[in-house]
Amino acid sequence: MMVVPRPPSASPPLLLLLLTLWTPAHATTALFGKTSTECGDVLSEFHGPSRLHCAASCLKRSTCAAWRYDLASAGCTLWSVVGIGQVGQLQTDVFAFPLPTGYVLGPDRIAYTMVATGVIWSGIQAGCSANDSRATPAVPTTDASVELLKTFGAQDMYVFMGLQCTTGTSYVDYTGSGVALKASWFASGAIDPFSSEELGCVSMRSTGLYHHTCAHTHRFVCQIQLT
Repeated sequence: MMVVPRPPSASPPLLLLLLTLWTPAHATTALFGKTSTECGDVLSEFHGPSRLHCAASCLKRSTCAAWRYDLASAGCTLWSVVGIGQVGQLQTDVFAFPLPTGYVLGPDRIAYTMVATGVIWSGIQAGCSANDSRATPAVPTTDASVELLKTFGAQDMYVFMGLQCTTGTSYVDYTGSGVALKASWFASGAIDPFSSEELGCVSMRSTGLYHHTCAHTHRFVCQIQLT
């Protein structure tokens, strides 16, 4: 089960910088694909509609250090202390500068946002560039990034990814470069094979990756690699 930690307490000089640069609109959690049962005292346990609701509940509480959302039971758990072994990773991956407006911080220093305007798959690259000159269509690369991208799929039936199936079980990103995907990332539990060019575009649902009609219009997710 994934545990999502909040940024750790900062030293006074860094805290001053964070207060200067981070506004409530930029506040976020960092997502890591680690598990832990040692997360301090449980602050709250309740049922919620989504991972985003659970994350927001943690952000609203200054004493909340980590949250976990169980999709099967719709249960949200908030903790007071980040699990042992995660603090060092947090100190490396939490940044003292604001996220782009409307973006959330994901793993590997990648920020994500969902564009609410529906486009066909061939229009998502231009749509991301219009949203932010640094943005490109989202391409999942890790288990943790897939879990985060599923939260966007939960807000709409389908959201386009920057992925396309070309032949067999081969996939490319929006630039035509080959991409390796895991079977567990797909809603079906297997790497979906090519069926037709029309149905070769990939969307994300709350359950995972899914082949979809390229000519249909849907929302889409963009990403920015932070440096």
